[in-house]
Amino acid sequence: MPYTDASEERGKRIRYAIKISGQPKLLALAEELKVSPGAVSKWRYGRNFSIDNICRFATVLDTSLDWLLLGRGFPEAHKNTGLSELEQELILLLRVRPKRFTSVLLSLVREVPERPK
Repeated sequence: MPYTDASEERGKRIRYAIKISGQPKLLALAEELKVSPGAVSKWRYGRNFSIDNICRFATVLDTSLDWLLLGRGFPEAHKNTGLSELEQELILLLRVRPKRFTSVLLSLVREVPERPK
């Protein structure tokens, strides 16, 4: 299969998943995945993998499989974070608004400082 832009983007997501997992060594990751270090290295640059391997990868690194494969959502999308009623209402309201409105609103929300933890 030829290397494509989609492969390159998937490779970027795989590298990012490794980075945010805190997994310092590819050798240790490969051992945990029961694959060769060369296989992990190839995946990092968008090369093909089996469905079993990518499922194991997503499980070991606790990353969304949908995000890894297709770039949909975000790395933690698989975690059950549970939305509040307010969050659900906002999502439902935004779904029926024009894209230009949601883009402006998203930009505005990004500018608002996070509340202290």
